[in-house]
Amino acid sequence: MPNQDLWKIISQEAPPELQEHNALEQAYAIAAVINGSLTKEDIPYIIRTAKRIAINTLIDEDDLHGLNKNIAIGYRDLVNSDFVISKIVHWIGQIREELFDSAEPPFDNDLESAIKWVEETVKAETVDQKGSTAADSAGKMPDNISFLKSEIYLPYKNSVKAIWVQPGALLYHLGKRAINISQATGFRKHGVIVYILTGLEPIFSRVTLQINYGRAQLPFTGHKNDMPDTKPLTIASRSLSVNIHAPDLSPAELKNIYESYRRELKLNKMKSLSEEQVRLFYLVLNTGGPPKNGAKSFWLKIRDKWNSMPENKPYKSWEGVYQRYKIIEQKMHNMYFKK
Repeated sequence: MPNQDLWKIISQEAPPELQEHNALEQAYAIAAVINGSLTKEDIPYIIRTAKRIAINTLIDEDDLHGLNKNIAIGYRDLVNSDFVISKIVHWIGQIREELFDSAEPPFDNDLESAIKWVEETVKAETVDQKGSTAADSAGKMPDNISFLKSEIYLPYKNSVKAIWVQPGALLYHLGKRAINISQATGFRKHGVIVYILTGLEPIFSRVTLQINYGRAQLPFTGHKNDMPDTKPLTIASRSLSVNIHAPDLSPAELKNIYESYRRELKLNKMKSLSEEQVRLFYLVLNTGGPPKNGAKSFWLKIRDKWNSMPENKPYKSWEGVYQRYKIIEQKMHNMYFKK
């Protein structure tokens, strides 16, 4: 529990973007482990650590549902990060000297100025082949050099923004070197960019989550009785990629990740098919159905076959088994198709 008097001062001195951010609480807890009893002298360290946490836990375009935002950073994540940083600090210095003629960060602890500089430099470096002004063509790339495209990643409000940059220009080389460091270390790309420009070191994510989508529009269902005005269907698949970076990730954390995924995608109320429902689905499928318009003779046959199996609860009418199948079909349809 934070010291209330000290916490009040921290809250007052923290920049606006951290005022309501849980990064402050995480940074306080980390500082309490590292430094023991905290005093006013620890406030700059706490605020700086909170900035690092806030930057390196931002939502990016692969995290549309914000699943990563509730994964807390702890002192073990910080020490792992700072250990790796101590090994690459000379590499970072070389990159700064190469690009900015100094081993020191060009925008020391000033993220706002760094972002503004990148945005202005993108406009200045980008030249449209048709002769438009750099400002008009910022972010556009000629089609015939698309294989040279690269991007630079930056914090932008509450997320990470990817900006296309001009091949061969300063930002292009900055982005390429950041990607190399990210691939070598596991730090997120925008965190490396911020580190090079401001000196605010990246922090390993405990775990990163990515929801993968697959979508394809089907022009018709393929049934011989399809009407000319049959509406096309869109099949949509969803999966979750979990990349674990923390060696001490606990079963409780994995459970929270699972629950967050189901909650955010509104799957928490969706139940799997029962064994009985699976049997009915395959009975209908293997009998050649379902018929397009729910023919009575077909469902009478299904009822009789179903009732002939001793493990099944019998149906009195064909309507009962038909309605039961429609429930199964609707559940499956909701999982994979949208009109």
